[in-house]
Amino acid sequence: EKDQKTTKTMGKKSARKKNKEEQRKMGEAFQKTAMKETRKLSDKMLSVESTRLLEKLNSPRLSLDEVTSIMRQLLAMCGTDNAMNDNDPYGDGDQSVVGERGLLGEGTRQIPRRLWARGGDMEHYLIYGLFTPLAYSCAIGNASQVRHILKATTDFEERRRLLEKRETAMRVPPLILTIALSKCQSTVSIHTGVSPSNMDYVTVVKLLLEYGARPDSKDVAGKNVCHYGSGNFATDGTLTMVDYCLEAAKTSSYFGNQVVLRNLSNQKYNSISGRLGGYIADTERRQIILSDGKELAIKPQNIFDQQTDDCILLHKPTTNLVDISDRMGEVCLCEVAVGDREDVARFLCKKHNASIDIKCRGGTTVREMVNKGGSYIASPVHIIIRKYGEMQSIREHTRCI
Repeated sequence: EKDQKTTKTMGKKSARKKNKEEQRKMGEAFQKTAMKETRKLSDKMLSVESTRLLEKLNSPRLSLDEVTSIMRQLLAMCGTDNAMNDNDPYGDGDQSVVGERGLLGEGTRQIPRRLWARGGDMEHYLIYGLFTPLAYSCAIGNASQVRHILKATTDFEERRRLLEKRETAMRVPPLILTIALSKCQSTVSIHTGVSPSNMDYVTVVKLLLEYGARPDSKDVAGKNVCHYGSGNFATDGTLTMVDYCLEAAKTSSYFGNQVVLRNLSNQKYNSISGRLGGYIADTERRQIILSDGKELAIKPQNIFDQQTDDCILLHKPTTNLVDISDRMGEVCLCEVAVGDREDVARFLCKKHNASIDIKCRGGTTVREMVNKGGSYIASPVHIIIRKYGEMQSIREHTRCI
């Protein structure tokens, strides 16, 4: 009888525990559902308000102050820390995932996406002539003036501030600004009176890299040079400029560091130390500034970090810029995968080994996008990416064997 009573007691306790666990799970499920529905409603309201503000941006009579105010409101809506950006005039600022500090829906992601697509307030800066001298020279593709401005700076920190100064509410540095406006030469010409025949954006980018511009810089939406120059609106010029930036990025993390030269055929320079300078695109070499001010152009494989004694090309690997996601979680190949630019797909995949397994918006990879069919099933771009993925799989399988 005692055993039966004990069993019944334990059974009741077990049942109560089970009921409590079920109630807890039901409560959590209800809370998740309520939060999800609240978020959906909030996203819908946000979408309506952001659409109103985005449409207001198209008004031709807005002053620059009004445009800036609207853009700051829109950026705040998607969780951007405007104060952090204000306090970081020479850096990337707030690069948190869009919605991380607030709403997480598609409506939130559409805000920076649409701001980027329209170029933010870059055109207003052209109209009102508010770019700094270096940024303006970059905007009109004036290579000789860019060289003159940069050559006049001798202080390392002063030059860095020039090269990394964020311009407009989109927070673009001169390098990104150059690539962006090179695609809008007729618009630039209308507002500045400069003929497109006198615009030399490719040389401007080479100069910026030579003087030490960061090839991995980002704008307020988290977009880098690859998003700007190797998407569906890429030109031959922007692909060339992105090419230079991708090569520079392989060793840019050592910029400004003390380095040592080794294994040179000219023995007198072996073991000499200096500061690592900019990237020379035409020769694929790096500048080395010696203690006496003399400058050398050296291949990266002959340059070693003074502290670690690692070759700057073979150690401290950097992430491939084409694989860097923006704040919406999208790499540049996401845009290309739903377009018709076969040349850009080859550029990213075959030439620069872009990953097709990075999760983009909604947790979908480019590999999954091109393999699941739908309206793009016969797309030439999809065929290129599929074949590239198949070759990757074959190489990986061969490596494992």
